[in-house]
Amino acid sequence: MTIHIENSGAGIYQVTVEGASTTVHSVTVTPEYLQKLTGGHASAETLIQKSFEFLLERESHTSILRAFDLPVIQRYFPNTNAPSPPRCASLNERIPLPARPQSPGWPLAHFLWSASRPGM
Repeated sequence: MTIHIENSGAGIYQVTVEGASTTVHSVTVTPEYLQKLTGGHASAETLIQKSFEFLLERESHTSILRAFDLPVIQRYFPNTNAPSPPRCASLNERIPLPARPQSPGWPLAHFLWSASRPGM
């Protein structure tokens, strides 16, 4: 699968997922939500890229909503937690991490931590 992200302005991004077929999704990310999740360590495009990688590990691209606000993901995957303590510890040993986002059950924390670190 190939994921292309284009900023359409005003926090709206067009995401095209190419595989056996192509799907197009409109994703909204507010600056406040981006800051809450990344602490300013990743761009909206990186957050969306990692969000789609997360979703594609769990469902086909044809099953992903065609338009949604990024926070909706945690409604569909509420019990997926951040990395286990050993994973966090190994990341902490390599590079200090920003404070963990304070949203229980947010499934993308492990992606955000690695996305905000070059070479990971």
